[in-house]
Amino acid sequence: MAIGVVIGTAAYALAWVVFGAVVWFLTQDKAEALLARAFKRNQRLARNAIGAVLLGIVLVVGGKTVPDLEWPRPWLLLVLQQGIGIAGLLVLLAAAQARDVWALLGLPLAGDAQPEQNAPFVVRGVLAYVRHPFSAGAILILVALVHDLRSAATAIFAIIGILVALRLQERALLRRFADYAAYQAQVPALLPWRGRAWRRAES
Repeated sequence: MAIGVVIGTAAYALAWVVFGAVVWFLTQDKAEALLARAFKRNQRLARNAIGAVLLGIVLVVGGKTVPDLEWPRPWLLLVLQQGIGIAGLLVLLAAAQARDVWALLGLPLAGDAQPEQNAPFVVRGVLAYVRHPFSAGAILILVALVHDLRSAATAIFAIIGILVALRLQERALLRRFADYAAYQAQVPALLPWRGRAWRRAES
């Protein structure tokens, strides 16, 4: 049983690695050019759709390879996880208000909407407190959903993937925006321990 759990968890981890590698490739110039030729203005939507399908496959792999071995959770832990989950949802809501979610998804509401990759560097709302509120909210929700071995493995692998993706994204943002280095130095990545750290936030 123990060996089977180890092998299944390793297979699940490998699925996450493959998923991360493919998603990383989709953000590279060659893949962006291919998607642009194939889908025109809908390239971001196509990339997100591919990522969503691949994520679904990864979760199916987890469901087939990692057993749902539950462990007892005291009521205090349940309450704590519920609070963490609510906090995660609130952070995601604040992040959605600070960013153009439709553009991020590849669904601009207006036909002449500015492409996300050409958008100026603007800091508003929760972005004055943390640099990556979507990732912070996702991590909180992943932690809140842990209740068995499978969900724990999912949370661990997904959080590792998020942290690696943030490192790569930060490098790209530093190359793209002249002000990002100052923003990075002042504003925490995930935890708003400095309060409103970016004083030049734009409305």
